[in-house]
Order: sequence, then structure tokens, then C-alpha cells
Amino acid sequence: HDPLFVAAPPRAQRVTHSEAYIRYIEGLHSEQKYITPWEKSLTPMPANPDPAHFNMHKLPSHWLTEETVNGYLQQDKSVAETDVQKMDQNTKILKGLCALRDFMMRDALAIYKSY
Repeated sequence: HDPLFVAAPPRAQRVTHSEAYIRYIEGLHSEQKYITPWEKSLTPMPANPDPAHFNMHKLPSHWLTEETVNGYLQQDKSVAETDVQKMDQNTKILKGLCALRDFMMRDALAIYKSY
């Protein structure tokens, strides 16, 4: 019989880490209290966000019907009814999502205060 040979195992390749992973590892060794800068995510959007600064295709605009967007905009005291009528659809959706976010935040804080 012919001798049977087993192929040598593949050579180990060095793992290259992404920038995010390297920053994560560096953050573990620093004096930071938290892994992520969550404080930055709490900074509010401008009062009049510009749809040109957002990828409107990635926003969850399907969450809101036109009726709910108009309802949230009517509750927003910083927007006059005449301004709502002048807005294009993207601006309405963006302002509606901001109003929804603010409503959910107030609702969550009200729950917190009640307990």
C-alpha cells in the first residue's frame, strides 16, 4: 500500500483589528468610567433639523403615517401651523420623529418620577 499523508495545517495568520476594537481596548486601560461615550448620544438635535444632513432612506419613516406626523407636529409648540403647511415631506417626517423621540423621553421620565 501507498503511504497516507495528511496535509499540514494552514499557517496561522495574524489577526488585524479594526480601529473600533483598538479604541475599545485602549479605553479599558484608561480612566474612563464607561465603555461608550453615552453622554454624547443624549445631546439633543437642533430645533430645526435639516433633512439634507440625514440619510432619509435610513430613518424609520415607515413608523409614522402622515396623520401621526401631523399630530406630533400639532403638539410641538415651537412649530406654527403655517410653518407645518410650508414644510416638505422629509422635513415633516424628521420633525415628527424628533417629536416622537421627545414624547417617549418625557413619558419615560414620567414613569421614573412616579416610582
